[in-house]
Amino acid sequence: VLDLYKEMITKYDIDGLHLDYMRYPEPNNYSTSSRDDFGYNDDIIAGFKAEYNTNVDPHNIYPGDKLWNDWCLYRERIINTFVTEVYDLVSETEPDLWISCAVFTDLSSVRQTIFQNCIEWINKGQIDEVFTMAYSSSVDYVVENTQDFISQIDDKCFYSVGLGAFQEYDEYIYVTQVEALR
Repeated sequence: VLDLYKEMITKYDIDGLHLDYMRYPEPNNYSTSSRDDFGYNDDIIAGFKAEYNTNVDPHNIYPGDKLWNDWCLYRERIINTFVTEVYDLVSETEPDLWISCAVFTDLSSVRQTIFQNCIEWINKGQIDEVFTMAYSSSVDYVVENTQDFISQIDDKCFYSVGLGAFQEYDEYIYVTQVEALR
């Protein structure tokens, strides 16, 4: 993917890169024996075991276990490392390019559900603009989430709210959300 980005940056007159899906897929359902979760590839498991000097199979680590936070953090760092690699590539190749990303809205849980830590990327100056995926019919949810992001982001990057127009809610919902956000 980095080679493709480099080709785009060097061969085409683009204004920036938008990073979408910088996370693991959801959901995480730890109540099933089949482990309805992601990041259990053999190479990821081997890397985790080596880094934490453990023989514990992550398939046997559950929320509340001693290694659970480490297992989540390990998968988060995989995503964070890729974002850093993209940022480094842009900085070395075409430093004026804009880097934006689309992110989940629930900052309190995403680090242990989809292993996304956009606040780290923003604090490191790796992101110029963040778009939250505030796809909800609830006006209160969208407004509260926007206030949370604004307080976290401050003036470190531009911020845009993504409303769920593809959800085909009634028009009045979008109008009410936009008015409330203004």
